[in-house]
Amino acid sequence: MRIRRFLFALLAGLCVSAAQPAGAASPTATVQALFARANSILKSADPVQGIEAPRQAIRDLVNEEFDFGEAARVALGSAWQSRVPEEQAAFTRLFAVLLERGFIATIGSKASVASGVSVQYLGESIDGESASVATTLLTRGGQEIPVEYWMVRRGDRWKMKDVVVDGVSLVMNYRAQFARVLSTSPYAELVARMQSETPSEPLPAALSPAPSQRSAPVAPVVQVSSAIVPRFPAERPVPAVVVQSKPPSNAKGKERSAKPTAQPVPGSSGALSPTATAFAPGGSEQRGDVVGRLAVWNRSKAERDLASLLAKTGGATLSRQRGSTITVVKSVLPGSSYGVFAAGLRNIGLWQVEIERSPLPMLLNVTVKLAE
Repeated sequence: MRIRRFLFALLAGLCVSAAQPAGAASPTATVQALFARANSILKSADPVQGIEAPRQAIRDLVNEEFDFGEAARVALGSAWQSRVPEEQAAFTRLFAVLLERGFIATIGSKASVASGVSVQYLGESIDGESASVATTLLTRGGQEIPVEYWMVRRGDRWKMKDVVVDGVSLVMNYRAQFARVLSTSPYAELVARMQSETPSEPLPAALSPAPSQRSAPVAPVVQVSSAIVPRFPAERPVPAVVVQSKPPSNAKGKERSAKPTAQPVPGSSGALSPTATAFAPGGSEQRGDVVGRLAVWNRSKAERDLASLLAKTGGATLSRQRGSTITVVKSVLPGSSYGVFAAGLRNIGLWQVEIERSPLPMLLNVTVKLAE
């Protein structure tokens, strides 16, 4: 009996070792190290010495922790498979600049940095080669917002592939915007728009071409939110999109609904943004592919259940608007998962469909209105 127990304990230990390579930092430890180093940079920053050094240090730090290749593959969606390796590599280089800038600006615009970025670690979940780390971030207003880091194992390291801030996925938000551009324009148009967003941005160090391949030196200009490096001159803000709804129309048809429009904030020019809602070229907000009302007993619990359901079905929250009697959650979801998603909604509450496009596109924009 003792031998059997010993063998069982030994096998269990081997399984644990296989799941987490010896000497490898855990997903949580990886995120902790990122913010420990970031806070060290922030605290040592001296405005008198200029801002280029801390800018580049923050940028290099973020570059080390992201798997840009995996993030780019997810962001481009099904179009990724139709691109040749050279196009995939070029897209990854462009998207890396957008994602890096978007992550820094999103965290920096929300976090309180007076005494360093304050993060509380709630736990981690590991599933094979993927993991997630749940945290809360202390905001400037003194509230805590949830931030979840989705990670993938690369060798003996964990790297980030997406960051979900207060229920909004950076990568899936970009994916929704890319999908809207590709629905009406060729791939070259998407690349051109991405290039226009990063005209003078140097590539992340991990993706920069070898010196022999560079045609000219890259200017060391890095756009980083002023919230990351306090007391320095203001930086160019990341543009957002303001969504305004028109009164419901009386037009006949299956998709009878309010027709929202997206108006770029002055100076944004409809730019790609980590927090913008999905848009169609020309500036008009794409109406929801699926819109419905979900009657629930408790909206707060229903929000959590909905976020969990989206994660299980490969979707992500794009935006959340809480009102006195209703919470509107806009999300993006693979069309192939809609059946499972709809069944899950019926387990959360009473689901009533108001709009359901037919046929469903490959990437759905779903709006769920939670009401008690």
